[in-house]
Amino acid sequence: MLKKKDHKSRQIHKILPLALAIVLVMPLLTGCTNIIERKKNKYAQVQLTKEELKDDVYYIKNGTKFVQVYKAQTYNVTSTESGRNKKTVFLGLDFETVPTLYKGEIIALATKSTAFKKVEIIRYETIGYTLGMFGLKKNEDTGTLDLSTDQNLAEDSNVYKTLRKKTYSTSLQLVSINNQPVSESMINDTGIFDCLEENGIYTLEYYSGTKLSSSQLQADMFALQEFEYYEINEADNTANGYFALSLPEDAKSGYYYIEGAGMFKYIADKKGTNELDISMNEPYYSDEYSAEDAYAQKYSVEFDVRMANVTINLNYDSTSINDIESITGKAVSPDGTEYSLNVDYSKSLITISLLEAMAGKWNIYIQPKDIAITKANIVSSANQQEITQETYNFAFDEAQENTQFVVKYKTSVNSKDKDPEIYALLVFPDGTTQELKHEAKNKVLYSNVPYINGGSYVVKVYHYTDTEIDTVTTETGDLSYDEDTIITVTE
Repeated sequence: MLKKKDHKSRQIHKILPLALAIVLVMPLLTGCTNIIERKKNKYAQVQLTKEELKDDVYYIKNGTKFVQVYKAQTYNVTSTESGRNKKTVFLGLDFETVPTLYKGEIIALATKSTAFKKVEIIRYETIGYTLGMFGLKKNEDTGTLDLSTDQNLAEDSNVYKTLRKKTYSTSLQLVSINNQPVSESMINDTGIFDCLEENGIYTLEYYSGTKLSSSQLQADMFALQEFEYYEINEADNTANGYFALSLPEDAKSGYYYIEGAGMFKYIADKKGTNELDISMNEPYYSDEYSAEDAYAQKYSVEFDVRMANVTINLNYDSTSINDIESITGKAVSPDGTEYSLNVDYSKSLITISLLEAMAGKWNIYIQPKDIAITKANIVSSANQQEITQETYNFAFDEAQENTQFVVKYKTSVNSKDKDPEIYALLVFPDGTTQELKHEAKNKVLYSNVPYINGGSYVVKVYHYTDTEIDTVTTETGDLSYDEDTIITVTE
């Protein structure tokens, strides 16, 4: 309700213009700055000169100015696809704080040390605008998506402010969004909604404990998650007082995070390019194992023969990492089969037991990369001493189709009532291997390759003394022993 002005208020009203005029004139008379300062934008980028750089801080150079990488908060979440921990980042109003590195510019690091130490960098995949929640999991019993408001909300998000400590329970079961039943198709592998519009308003219906509630939430967060992994091992010591670091010449546009330092955006083009036309998620690595080499510790084990009851043990120093539950590992066989490693936290041991390990090179990947492995050993009950290895080399001057590698053998009288212990590996020019199929009835091992390139191929045959190799040959034409295609090799 408006109140009627009394006599005093009218007097004040008459005096005010004169007082205001005096206040406005005073700066002109005294030379002072404005009394009321504009509120500073705390998210604005701070541009520095080279003389203002602080030690051991990474800066993105843009012309003659430098902007510090942005130390965005990261959240750990387990991927439903790989089972690995992935870091996620949610950017809100601080989105504009992330500096941009353009092709040809450098990352600057001023430091008292004259020796450059390698830098580990994580590239982040953009998910897009979403609600500030992550780690949503499908509840098979209820059909809902489960959420913990204690652990899985991004700070400073609209969702955090709306749901944090304002719900009946900290355990929510999401039922619908904008009256559409929730489903796994709405979220990605880290449990983040990936089908929403920038700053869209969404009505979320959920059970909070036993109470059915709803809230209007805003998709105000730009989400990213771990994607690829790199190292910078060299830097130029410039005359300007800082190390100059560069991304690879063929680095892809995207968001990158210097471990322990902060995030920056990279545009693999000159400044002024329309960024809306640039893909930020184009893969750099051609295959998964190239990426594995970059972010995980790698160990290689090579078996000359097929081994039985193999156990691989790796002891680690539990004090070398902050979160022991982040330890994951896998072994990859020569034919690409993956085996998950087990972690025994009480013994600080990473291990895997195999009933049988095929001959060839096995790769073992352990993450996080900075975990300290103190001891590695392999135990097997197999007796290799009795096995004979024979090697046969084949050279092809040019590519050809439907090539069979065939091993024929003979057995002694004592072994006629049982399948002989014999197997063979085909080694391709690039070092990859393929085990030959065994047809005991015909006493033959074989592999059919629909297409091979020119080069040198090796067949390694392993057998006991009760078996004698008859011939090892190559043939062309249709597969004689089996209708299945065994392997496809392309350029």
